[in-house]
Amino acid sequence: GTILLARGDVAQRMGLPVIGVLAWAGSFGDGIHKSIPAPGMGALASAAGGMSSPMGKALSSHGLSADDIALVYKHDTSTGANDPNENALHNRIQGALGRTEGNPLMVVSQKTLTGHAKGGAAGWQLVGLCQALASGVVPGNRNLDSVDPAMREFEHLVFSDQALRPGPARQLKAGLLTSLGFGHVGAIALVLRADAFVAAIPADKRAAWRRRSA
Repeated sequence: GTILLARGDVAQRMGLPVIGVLAWAGSFGDGIHKSIPAPGMGALASAAGGMSSPMGKALSSHGLSADDIALVYKHDTSTGANDPNENALHNRIQGALGRTEGNPLMVVSQKTLTGHAKGGAAGWQLVGLCQALASGVVPGNRNLDSVDPAMREFEHLVFSDQALRPGPARQLKAGLLTSLGFGHVGAIALVLRADAFVAAIPADKRAAWRRRSA
């Protein structure tokens, strides 16, 4: 799960290929430090204050809103302790950011694709998220026979066992990933499609970067 992270101006100057833009990331601990296999709600701070929150400001700086967050790569453990908490976390974040009712946030559970990656999980999630943003295809959750009825209250989230292809009319612009640990610690990251990087390059320098990065 190795990722090369570079500042945008460095990537441009070196002619590095870019697979995604890390628009914002934060880590959280809510003060409960017991080995409980469930995330705490500390990561809600990422969206506290709606579009004036850290995540909201990151979206706005790229001309985006909550409705442009198309998918989320979740840690997920398929346990009664984790799944309600993690889904509640993402549902509440979307509500705080002002997501439009009926606009689906497509869910990918990393472990259904790769098994339990342990320490490498977030790295794998980041690679998968960037691939989904680039291809426009959201992977299905393998072996998902039925969704726990308890998840129905999270109205923004959509769980599918089939690959989803929203199509050109709804280009995948942004996604989230969560990395969660026992003891109610966690992290969340907002990743944008690589187009956001290209748009930030001065117009007279884009051709040179494209040439070098290819």
